Amino acid sequence: AELELTKFHAVMGPFLKSGGGGADEIKSVRVMGKRVSTTEATLAFIGRDKPLGTAFDRSMTLSCISTAHFSKIVDFARRQRIAPRGSRVRAPTAPPSNQHQLQVDLQMYGLQTADIYTPLMLPHEMQAVIEMTGKENAKTELLFKSSRDGKTYPTMLSSVKGKSGLLVAMQDGHTHRFGAFIDGELTPPDDPTQSTGPCDVSVFFYALSGPYNAPTKIDLPKEYQLVDVAGTQGALKDDNHVPRANVWIAGGCLWLGIARPGPAADLSSCCQWIDKEHLPAGYRGRINWQGSGTLAQSWDFECTEMEVWQLGQDR
Repeated sequence: AELELTKFHAVMGPFLKSGGGGADEIKSVRVMGKRVSTTEATLAFIGRDKPLGTAFDRSMTLSCISTAHFSKIVDFARRQRIAPRGSRVRAPTAPPSNQHQLQVDLQMYGLQTADIYTPLMLPHEMQAVIEMTGKENAKTELLFKSSRDGKTYPTMLSSVKGKSGLLVAMQDGHTHRFGAFIDGELTPPDDPTQSTGPCDVSVFFYALSGPYNAPTKIDLPKEYQLVDVAGTQGALKDDNHVPRANVWIAGGCLWLGIARPGPAADLSSCCQWIDKEHLPAGYRGRINWQGSGTLAQSWDFECTEMEVWQLGQDR
């Protein structure tokens, strides 16, 4: 068994590496007489004080769970650790006759029984954006997540209804993460076929990855401190009065649910631009012939994940 483990690590080591020295150390435990292994990084991610973490500190064989179920649980933990930001990690499954027991085993080792939706922002990135807002001791609440709640406009709108201090986080592909902070509400019109019209509200953009190497705030001039929201049966129109989108933010620098004509079938069809003179130093993105940059990979893009958080005061 030891020789087999050594061969396994030699072949699979590059795929298990976490980027840290001790974190790549292989940890093993016997389950019903068979060896199950993982990296120290996975155990640290779940929590060394959690049941799964402490299971690998035992010298005895685990006999309260099947090897198959324990292996599924360890793999679920590993997949959570390596999952890209804003992705869905599916919970392990078993044949119908064993599914209930697998869920019991997941709970016994401190893991959720449902799919995991990883947030777009790492904790230090969220803290950096909170500091950009100037809100001290802000309490965060995830109101909407497209991979969890779907991408339809009515769903997002109902999720944020009556909420103020909205942090929109977006992802374009695997490389570009950015968003906007709206120090107010996204309030729909009373008539669902109309729009609210441009409303004054404090807005700024931020970038986490892609065109900037670190969390960066993009301040906007006063004329861009506007949002407009269409009803669920209406659409925002462009300068030629053509129906285009569900929402625009920052005076039209960010459009959600945009199409030509629009609105699009869902919120994932987006457009984002910003005049190059408003881009802070360090911008590595593209500039088009009109002198505009973008925080996405391209000006028109398919948003692969969208989140809306509320930043409130922690009382």
